[in-house]
Amino acid sequence: MMKTIVYIFLAIFLLGCANTDNNTEAIHRIKSGNFRVFKNIMIQARNHQKDKPIAYFFTKEINKKKFLLPNLSLFNCKLNDSTCFKKHTNKKFDIDGFIKASNIKNNNDVHQYTYNFIKEVITEYEKTGVQKIISNSDIGNCIIFYLNEKYFLAYVPEISNVYNVFWKNSFNDKNKIDKYWYSGSIPATSNHKQ
Repeated sequence: MMKTIVYIFLAIFLLGCANTDNNTEAIHRIKSGNFRVFKNIMIQARNHQKDKPIAYFFTKEINKKKFLLPNLSLFNCKLNDSTCFKKHTNKKFDIDGFIKASNIKNNNDVHQYTYNFIKEVITEYEKTGVQKIISNSDIGNCIIFYLNEKYFLAYVPEISNVYNVFWKNSFNDKNKIDKYWYSGSIPATSNHKQ
């Protein structure tokens, strides 16, 4: 009986250490990547393939307006073919609205710029290995990475520019891991607006 209890505690301890190692690896990947591309982006994996998160679409916010953009690598559609995307996803993507809001000066480059932007966001997202990333004007000036359902990593250039009370309270000295970086646990009953 005593051996069983010891084995249970040992297993829990080892699982906790493995989770910490996974978080440490994810934090390193995120901090060393092009994480700033996620400013004003909301993206979430719907499934995983070979340990890589797969997001079918994401939202980009420009001037407090949100634009739904597709993961082009998953669909055999041309960027300007909204009917094709609608058929595959049952979503209405606002690529033209995104292009207008992006203030691209040269009309010849708008589709190439949009294609490159979408590709960069998706590529960087897949590199992070995280479940979800949120950054929008409702929360404030920060980028929050959900390492898993229990832990977060956040890039916060200035705490006074964070408006969501839950997140503002989470960005404290206890959770600070580096200049501008915070990591901690997400309570199961947290009230964090997304």
